[in-house]
Amino acid sequence: MTSRTTRRAEIAAKIAELSEQQAKAVANATYLGWRADERAAYDARSDRLALLRGQLAPLTDDKSEDGDAAT
Repeated sequence: MTSRTTRRAEIAAKIAELSEQQAKAVANATYLGWRADERAAYDARSDRLALLRGQLAPLTDDKSEDGDAAT
C-alpha cells in the first residue's frame, strides 16, 4: 500500500471506532442521561471526528492511486 492509502485507511478506521463509541454513548444517554464527564467525552469525540473527516477528504478527492482522475 502507498503512504496515502495507508493514511487513508488509518483515518477511516479511527473514524469508524469513534463513530461506534458515539453511537454507544447516545444509546446509553437515552436510558441513563448524560453525566458531565460523558458529555465532555462525547463532545471531544465529535470534535475529533470532524478533524479526521477533514483530514480524510483530501486523501479521497478526485485522484486515484495511479494518478488518473476519478470519473
